Amino acid sequence: MLQNQRDKLLDYMKQDIRLLAGVVYKAQEIYWKKYGIDITSSLTLSSLAMKIYRSRYYNDKEFPIHIPNRDEDKFFRTAYYGGHADMYKPYGNNLYYYDVNSLYPFITKTYPMPCGKPVWNGNMRDVDLSVIYGFIQAYIITPKNIDKPFLPIRDKNGTLLFPKGKFVGVYLSDELRYAQKLGYKIFLLKGYTFEKKPTPFKNFISEVYESQLKAKKSGDDAMSYGYKILINSLYGRFGINPESTITEICKRDKYGKITQRQKIIMGNKLSDDYYIVSYIGIWMLSIDGSHTDVRGGYGGLVKNHGGTVFCAYHGMNQPSSVTEHATMRAIERGLTIVLQAGISRICVGTDSLQMISCIKVNNNPPWRMLPPSRSMSSSLNPMEQLLIPSPIHVGGSHEHFETSGGGSSITF
Repeated sequence: MLQNQRDKLLDYMKQDIRLLAGVVYKAQEIYWKKYGIDITSSLTLSSLAMKIYRSRYYNDKEFPIHIPNRDEDKFFRTAYYGGHADMYKPYGNNLYYYDVNSLYPFITKTYPMPCGKPVWNGNMRDVDLSVIYGFIQAYIITPKNIDKPFLPIRDKNGTLLFPKGKFVGVYLSDELRYAQKLGYKIFLLKGYTFEKKPTPFKNFISEVYESQLKAKKSGDDAMSYGYKILINSLYGRFGINPESTITEICKRDKYGKITQRQKIIMGNKLSDDYYIVSYIGIWMLSIDGSHTDVRGGYGGLVKNHGGTVFCAYHGMNQPSSVTEHATMRAIERGLTIVLQAGISRICVGTDSLQMISCIKVNNNPPWRMLPPSRSMSSSLNPMEQLLIPSPIHVGGSHEHFETSGGGSSITF
């Protein structure tokens, strides 16, 4: 009886797999013919949308998109609130429901966007709000008679609130100007300003939306839905959080290391040898600008306030898994991307085996590589000839440096 039921379930599952494979193959053929991209190279529709945009629509000469460093990303993300979904009337009769057709794609297609590298201003008290564009931290005083507050903040638990009274928050300058019209008093504190340019997403949104309408008109609901997801996913891909959930099946030793170092969501024993664990990991930028899970890897630059580069490094948790030549090539490519992007520091962890590279200002690759070491402190002496900053404290899995040339201390 049990064997018979097992065979039926296996046949059912095999048929499901064949049907799914047929659908994937057909979709693969459609996207390849239309965009020249293999959908099996993308794990999600948002990464597929990014690949289509970068390969066919993006012009980095007309609209350079800056990759924010960790400090910039943290500041911008503070202004990333989402929608306003408060309920002011809990009940009613003869109600109407309104929905905006493709709201986010419409905004992405129509409105100006921040362009290029942002400029930091640590004191904006005398800056005129009407002439700037960017993400600004401001001291807010709400109008006493406001019924439905406009500007949000998050409390210490991450709950989104729309408060009255006085508070400090980070917002896009356009939002602050609109708040002024509602009677808010705005006192600028600090922030990043951008060049304001026409959107670089107009052609992408227009053409994919047209494909969606054609598919819908012809009765192809599956492709219509696929195109709809594409035009809604690109915006979110640019706002992807570098912290993401990672799930691994691993042996006991690695499970122990992960549970000691990471923010654990869940962990269970699968067998005598294997465990499953989910944790919050960091995502970094890969060579093509997309995000990749680096897990135990890390890399970064040490700069002073003037932007002088003292040291660049990149590491991996299993350096013996690749040849020295391939490792060095990967390090050079990674450091080149870091330098070109103006990233001052990126770090996931510094307690695994390291491959250290050091450079002088404006030096081109190849850079000199020092031997792998258990921690950066053991490699600093031979690097001091290149004006590498000296360590003032080494503790846990973090390296702390005092920069030369008048810079402030940096903790990785």
